[in-house]
Amino acid sequence: MNLPMIANQVEEKLQDVEIVISQRELRIFKTGVKEAIPKIGQILRQILPLYGIDAKPEHLIEITEFVSTYKLISFEEIKLAFEKFARQELNLEDFKLYGRVDLHSIGKIINAYISWRQKIYYAMDADLEEKRQQEAIAKRRAKVAEEYDAELERQRRLRKEAHPA
Repeated sequence: MNLPMIANQVEEKLQDVEIVISQRELRIFKTGVKEAIPKIGQILRQILPLYGIDAKPEHLIEITEFVSTYKLISFEEIKLAFEKFARQELNLEDFKLYGRVDLHSIGKIINAYISWRQKIYYAMDADLEEKRQQEAIAKRRAKVAEEYDAELERQRRLRKEAHPA
């Protein structure tokens, strides 16, 4: 898979594309929600203070459980979603946290990230499909060439049998 080409095609940083692709098989639904909750809590305890948010323990538990419902995202992608939000690289017009966070805000950030991520998946899947089609064409060409050679050899033998030297 040509990651630089995909990054260029979707006009995104190669590093971000690499994270998305490498994390595709490490999503929460594959690691298990129960096992994911402590790691999500740890990530949120690291991320939220960066936005000036000092979440109380009960609020942090609520946010952690909410984030764990997003089973199609990985731990690294949670971090990436907030990084992209901080760099204003997600499609969130005039959206700020203002030192406080609620489930709606977290949901907006994660949903915007998932929408952003889809264009990378689309480009990656299109690249893989194109390669599959090229391989199928190459196989068909090889088969046609093999059949042509066999038919040519068969005709040569028939001519030789019909006109012995």
